[in-house]
Amino acid sequence: MNTSAILDPFGFELSPDPAGGWAVRDRAGRSGGLFATREAALAFIRQERRVLAACAAERARFEAGAGSMRRAHAA
Repeated sequence: MNTSAILDPFGFELSPDPAGGWAVRDRAGRSGGLFATREAALAFIRQERRVLAACAAERARFEAGAGSMRRAHAA
């Protein structure tokens, strides 16, 4: 078993915990958990990535719409 932490480019850290499970946490400390298997921990990370991607896409759509609204009001 690899005992070093694996850093994820999306901000998640996956590492074995002393009890034999796996720990996941994001760098900001807002999301994470303890998992019995590495596969369960990776599934959690995949799900969190999907949520983050959806939020980022929604924010981009909102900001694009807000920009067009500002241009319409300025005219």
